[in-house]
Amino acid sequence: MKVIYKLKLSFLFLFLTSLPFEYWDPFGISSYFTITKFIGLSYFLLSLLDFRNNFKYNQIKSLLIPLSCIYIYYVLQGFNNPTVESINSVFYFTLVQNIVLFWLVSNDIIRNPKIISKLFLSIIVGTVIMGVLIYLRIGVDPTYDLGYFRVSFFGSNPNNIGDIVALSIFLIGYLIIKRREYFGRTTWLLIFLSPLLVAILGLTGSRGALLTLFGGILIFILLQKGKRGKRYLYIIVGICILYVLFDKLIENNVMDKRITNAIEEKNLGGRDIIWKESLQIFYENPVFGISRTGYKSEIKKRIGEYLDTHNILLYFMVTGGIIGLILYSWFLLILYKKAYSYYSFFGDSLLLSILVIYFIIAFKSGGAIESKLLWFLTSVITGIGTNNLKKVKETNLIKNNDRSYTLMI
Repeated sequence: MKVIYKLKLSFLFLFLTSLPFEYWDPFGISSYFTITKFIGLSYFLLSLLDFRNNFKYNQIKSLLIPLSCIYIYYVLQGFNNPTVESINSVFYFTLVQNIVLFWLVSNDIIRNPKIISKLFLSIIVGTVIMGVLIYLRIGVDPTYDLGYFRVSFFGSNPNNIGDIVALSIFLIGYLIIKRREYFGRTTWLLIFLSPLLVAILGLTGSRGALLTLFGGILIFILLQKGKRGKRYLYIIVGICILYVLFDKLIENNVMDKRITNAIEEKNLGGRDIIWKESLQIFYENPVFGISRTGYKSEIKKRIGEYLDTHNILLYFMVTGGIIGLILYSWFLLILYKKAYSYYSFFGDSLLLSILVIYFIIAFKSGGAIESKLLWFLTSVITGIGTNNLKKVKETNLIKNNDRSYTLMI
């Protein structure tokens, strides 16, 4: 079982490394199966061999219950919707896969918190490999003019690339600051990867990714607890780093043009139109929503093509109505409690920063509910936050025992 456990973790690390290659289609069957899906399936099958440990329920039931309610609600909607397109429209298999992924990764972190450094490193390694390949013009359009148009990679759009790059830059900074708890002095080597990732972020021209990076860093440096002098040092150094990052990013023509368009022309990349129409659909179906397939057909009528809501709150409002929004808010509230509990006990703002990164990506991206990266972030918050709850209970138990002993004396 130890060999199987190590093999399973290896597939998990490989799965995270492969996320930038999620849409790579070397065999021409990406609509059915991808390399990332194969690795994820291997991770799942190995997890079945130790079902009792890998599918523990009690430790994360507070989050699995709202997720189960969301899934059941959408299945019931599928059965009652006359516009269903396929069996997947009814049973929403993609959501099931992501909930299982969340369940397994959360339990792996709870079972062995030390793997978190390797999970973070796996994301960084995969992103760096993607960056090198982009500069070698592998996986990009042969006609792509580097530095003048937004870059895509093996079918992954610029916004998705920007999100994972922004997360990787944030994780490099976090691992360096907390190097004593992770890889020690060796962690400093990660700083040499930053210029490449900053350059790739600029090539994506993703304003949302830029906001993701800055939001995560700001929350981390502003909330990080410690001695007053150390806190001020974090804030000063952090603000200087943000200034340098922004200066370097706007040197890129792609990012500079995108930011200028957003400020001068209030260009939101078409999101304003989608949000306006989505809100109108919600106003017309406020309680139960219009369902997933109902939204697809309705938005096509209104704007001529299917486009995601590009905001996860709007997604639940439109497809599930107030009921769907309440169920999702229930899930978010528990995530926030775990992140804040960790912050209160350890003074480490990591989970709150990750939650902010999750919010920003989910509130500006299309297909957020199907994003493996976002489900991974929720797993990190759940896994680390649940371990924190154990330590809080143990600490309180020790304090209570000490108090009882003192009273006896």
